[in-house]
Amino acid sequence: MTETSLRDRLRTWQKKVREGGLDSIFYALTWRLPAWFFRYTHAYLVLANDLDVVAPDTKAFRFRLADLSDAENFALLGVSAKTVRERLGAGDYCGVAVREDGMVCSMVWASTGRLYLDGAGTTLDCEPEGVYVYNSFTLAELRGHSLYRGCSAAVCDWFKREGRSVRYGIIDKLNEASFKANGRINLKNDGESRYFRFCGLHLSLLTNWPKTSRRLFISIGRRTRGARIV
Repeated sequence: MTETSLRDRLRTWQKKVREGGLDSIFYALTWRLPAWFFRYTHAYLVLANDLDVVAPDTKAFRFRLADLSDAENFALLGVSAKTVRERLGAGDYCGVAVREDGMVCSMVWASTGRLYLDGAGTTLDCEPEGVYVYNSFTLAELRGHSLYRGCSAAVCDWFKREGRSVRYGIIDKLNEASFKANGRINLKNDGESRYFRFCGLHLSLLTNWPKTSRRLFISIGRRTRGARIV
């Protein structure tokens, strides 16, 4: 490496740090190193104190809850039939947008109970009134048609009838599209997690996390304590 190219790289790193802070360095390492060796996420816990989501008025798609007969129809979203069956079998629910041919074009998964949030490196206790929404995805060519809102309405309507009233979700700091989508269904920032994984060492730094006053958790291996991983 020449002296000039080294200086150029240093300037690039300095610019990234000025624009994105230390997050930019940790994310750059995450993208370049094997996941088993190093991982970093900076995530926000979002919350809404209601389950009031209104589905868009469209005849092109049908919004409903998925069942086991849909397992083979998630291929376009990159979710295997095995994963669909496992999640539904564990008691999770999934709101879907379905085309006329039966293929699922958008999805929003939801779970309850005590959960280990892999994207935040810590646990969340949803009981007794909460619902955790995760793994939402819409086909790229169909984004901007409010399918996420329709799928969210399907799961929220179900859990509202079950007596639940609070929605939780996790959004990565870099996911601007999710921040915009969740803003449209009234989810607000309610907590924050910085999660480091180095080989077998796990470190979570929490801010304003529900049902815990601790801010720092360090463990060898995931600190699930019996919580189901989502």
